[in-house]
Amino acid sequence: MTAGSMRRTRSALPIVVLMTFAAGIILAALVLPPEFLREKLRRWEFWLLEGLFAWVVVTTLIEAKRVSIDRRLALWAAAAGVAATMLSACVAPRTNRIFYDEQIYQGVAQNLADLHLAQMCNDGDVESRRLQCSQGEFNKEPNGYPYLLSIVYRLAGVRPNDVFYFNNVVAGLTTFLVIVLGELFFADIV
Repeated sequence: MTAGSMRRTRSALPIVVLMTFAAGIILAALVLPPEFLREKLRRWEFWLLEGLFAWVVVTTLIEAKRVSIDRRLALWAAAAGVAATMLSACVAPRTNRIFYDEQIYQGVAQNLADLHLAQMCNDGDVESRRLQCSQGEFNKEPNGYPYLLSIVYRLAGVRPNDVFYFNNVVAGLTTFLVIVLGELFFADIV
């Protein structure tokens, strides 16, 4: 075997492993009963999200050292982020815009925070500021927003106004990140 063919073999190995893993997941989804898969997802999804969040934080911290952003752009993006936060906090009405979905997301976040289960609680109670769920259901639970909200719940506890504060902060951070990432990805296209 030549050195060039060994390099090609080594570079193809991650792709082969990933494709084998994906084929195994597809086969399991076709063979295993849906109730079994729902139960596994209900239990594993929290830990997968924890790992993914840790990976994103660590890789962001590592790669942030390599990124240089123009100071004027950073100030402009920060000003736009503050404006977005203020508009979200002061101009938009302080009600749930899609009432039922937001209530479900808050419930899923509380399940993630208190029980470490990706589920919606159909029958439960809050005792000693912790959710006790006697009947939970996994049904295509959303990942991103409820997980981030569960971090807020774990740090500050579950309080109704925290959801609105969190949404306002996310609006500002999203505006800041879109501007900075847009500049980083598309500034030197030509």
